[in-house]
Amino acid sequence: MYSYSPQPIHSDDHSEFADSDHLFLQVPAMPEQVGLVRRQVADFTRRQLWGVDDADALLLAVGEACNNAINYGQKDVLDPLLTVACSRLSSDELRVDISNQGNGFHPDLDVLARLPEADEFATHGRGFCLITALVDSVEVLSDGVNTTVRLRKSRTVGKNL
Repeated sequence: MYSYSPQPIHSDDHSEFADSDHLFLQVPAMPEQVGLVRRQVADFTRRQLWGVDDADALLLAVGEACNNAINYGQKDVLDPLLTVACSRLSSDELRVDISNQGNGFHPDLDVLARLPEADEFATHGRGFCLITALVDSVEVLSDGVNTTVRLRKSRTVGKNL
C-alpha cells in the first residue's frame, strides 16, 4: 500500500493533488461537483493506460459513490466536503476512496448488493448494487465522524489499451 502526504493545490472551489500513482481531490459536497470528480478520475485512469471498458466501469461506480456520499452524508456539517483519493496499487489494480464528513451510511453489504424489485424504490436504491457489480470489491469504513467507500478495480486481462 502506498503512503503519501500531498500538498494540495487550492482553487476557489476545490483542492487537488496528482502524481503518476495518486490523485487527491477535495471538493464541496454538491451534485454539480460530481462531473469534475469523474473528469479527474478519467484522467487518472488514462495515465494508468486503462482500457475504455475498465475505466468507464470505474467512473460509473465512482459517480454513484459520490452521489451517495453527497445525498446521505454531511447532514449537520456547514460547508461539507467530498474527498476522493485514487491510488495505483499495481499496474493492474486501482483503489478509489470516496469520503464524506458524516456517519450516516451503515450498509448491510449483502442486502445492498442485490438489485431491489422494480416497484420497491421509485428513484433511489440501485446505486450501491450498481457499484458492487462494476468493481471487484467495496468496503465501507466509518470512524464515527467520517465515512469512506473504498472501491478496488482490477484491469480486465487483454483490454489494457
